Amino acid sequence: PSSLGSLTLLEELELPSKCLTGTLPSSLGLLTLLKELHLMVNSLSGPLPASLGSLTALTMLALYSNRFTGPLPGAQGKWAMLVALHLQENSFTGLLPVAYASMTGLVYMDVSANALTGALPPELCKLDQLGTLAVASNGLTGPLPSVLASLERLDHLLLGANSLTGPLPTSLGLFSGLKALNLSANALTGALPRALGCLRRLTQLDLSANVFTGPIYTDIGSSSALRELYMGENRLAGRVPSELGTMSNLGVLALESNALTGPVPQSLCGSLRALSHIRLYQNRLTGLLPLIGEGCPALYSFDASANSFSGTLPVALYPASFSVAGNPLGGALPAAANYSALSAIDVSDTQIGEEEPS
Repeated sequence: PSSLGSLTLLEELELPSKCLTGTLPSSLGLLTLLKELHLMVNSLSGPLPASLGSLTALTMLALYSNRFTGPLPGAQGKWAMLVALHLQENSFTGLLPVAYASMTGLVYMDVSANALTGALPPELCKLDQLGTLAVASNGLTGPLPSVLASLERLDHLLLGANSLTGPLPTSLGLFSGLKALNLSANALTGALPRALGCLRRLTQLDLSANVFTGPIYTDIGSSSALRELYMGENRLAGRVPSELGTMSNLGVLALESNALTGPVPQSLCGSLRALSHIRLYQNRLTGLLPLIGEGCPALYSFDASANSFSGTLPVALYPASFSVAGNPLGGALPAAANYSALSAIDVSDTQIGEEEPS
């Protein structure tokens, strides 16, 4: 209600998940001492009042999961004290304001799942305290600005599901503190830079659903902290690097729907104790299937369907979900003791027969 404007000594306003509807009153701008405004997970709608720019003491603005429309707030550049900005899951439109570069104390910014357009402003490189930049699921276009690599404190860069284009800048390797990089579902092109191997603290790398070409360089093996590696649905070619088998923390390896060739290194299935999911389907891989042994006790799912593997199924300990459909494999299914953990197996469109009688 507009009467909120009379609470001029208020420093925090928290009304999350209260089924609130309607628009925000312009009288909120009278709360000049307000430091935190939490109105997330409601059904508030309409554009935000320009008077919010008067809240110069604001350090936290959390309006996510509502139905707000119109341009993003704060274009006045008066939120110099702001530390965290949560505006995701609304229907904001227009550009990401260049004026946000003046919020030099900002540590966290999430404006994902809106309808923002235009390029990512290179001026954001002035936010030298920024730890998380999330602008996923919008309509951003243009290249990834190379100057963003100067954000030394950035540890989460989440820009998936946009329309970004061009190659990855080689300056990407300068993100020395980066822990999560998600650029999936864009239109990025070119070869993967060797500089990815310089991201030693990276735990999640998602480059899937782009138009990357060329090989997966062996340098990627230097990213020893990686837990999740997604490079599926690109046009990557060449061999699966054996260096992936040295990444002891790797839990998910997704290389599906590329043009990878050659055999799968045995190291992938021999000593990665944290590995739970391997996705290699729809490539051009050849040779024998790797032997899945006790070195991968966490393996739950293995999918190598739609390749050109030959030979027979190895005698191995099979995970719960196993698919080699669409390969020229033959022979019999292994003894039941080897796949006692199986809940789903797909050997369709192969020459694999039933278990041979003992």
